[in-house]
Amino acid sequence: MSGPGLTAASPGDAATAVLERIEHLTSLMMELETILQSVVLNDSMIIDALAQMLATQQTMESRHMRDVGDLIEEVRGMRIDLARAAGPRQAPARLSTEIAAEPEVALLAHLQPYLPNRIAIDVGANVGDIAGQLIEAGYEVFAFEPFGGSFATLQARAASLPGLHAFQLAISKADDVGTLHVAVDGSDAKKWNASLFHSLVPHPMLDDLRFNQTEAVQIRSLASLAAEGAVPTHVAVLKIDTEGHDQAVIDGLGSVHSEVIVTEFWDNQHPFGTAGHGELATAVTQLRGLGYLSHIVIYRVDTEGQLGFYCNSRATLPHSWGNAVFFRDHALFGKAVAWCDQNLARAL
Repeated sequence: MSGPGLTAASPGDAATAVLERIEHLTSLMMELETILQSVVLNDSMIIDALAQMLATQQTMESRHMRDVGDLIEEVRGMRIDLARAAGPRQAPARLSTEIAAEPEVALLAHLQPYLPNRIAIDVGANVGDIAGQLIEAGYEVFAFEPFGGSFATLQARAASLPGLHAFQLAISKADDVGTLHVAVDGSDAKKWNASLFHSLVPHPMLDDLRFNQTEAVQIRSLASLAAEGAVPTHVAVLKIDTEGHDQAVIDGLGSVHSEVIVTEFWDNQHPFGTAGHGELATAVTQLRGLGYLSHIVIYRVDTEGQLGFYCNSRATLPHSWGNAVFFRDHALFGKAVAWCDQNLARAL
């Protein structure tokens, strides 16, 4: 990826061009060349610090700062370019089966003792597999699933699992009655769990996985549920998995405040993302506007068998999908990055 001010053909030339532009912004930033060289060596914590430094400089004279936003994205874009060229760093030798299957859940389990409460909201809970794992990690979970077949299993699980509260509702930005698009497995081998892919948004699918019917569902916003006391207003974790409708869920937060928000994304070369659904860049813009200034991207590239992470970029690796974990508190973000470094391959 190349930003609007980069014309060089290699990462080294691009780094020099960015340095030249940064030097015109302020005399307060010393030794920027050393910092940028560290960026090229894939130090995500330094690039995060650089991004925050540049953003802080927006209080300076406007003639110096008109290109700050572009520069931040250019530097972050350079990191993605370098990652694509070099490939991911090697994963830890002992990547447990549990972490490999659900690294986001393992990360949330690690963070639970550091959070101000133990409340989690699970939007798009399906039959409650993730909710059950969160309860095992010490959370109390408010789980939402609109599809009748999946909700029956979720409700049965809640009856025998203290701390799990089940609601047959779709979550969006406002209360309404909506249409759930129901996915079916068209493969000969029946290899898909189609219930994981039902969505309020009819987006591109796979040749052997498609939407073939609809179901009317009740839609609520978290804001209205909180107003009537059905969910708490202060929670530790909000996990959203709505197959392309995550941004509308966030638009409906209202007074609900979560320390950590987890959303799904699809790269625009992933089959589900070719029409622009699930864009990471849109989620980053939306959540930064709400004060979530740091995030970790946990990604997969199924065709290459890749699983890894990177930090604080709105770009996605080709054909990837996964989840972005957003933080308000930078110290909590630092703990999460340290865990990821110990357990996952770093793409940048």
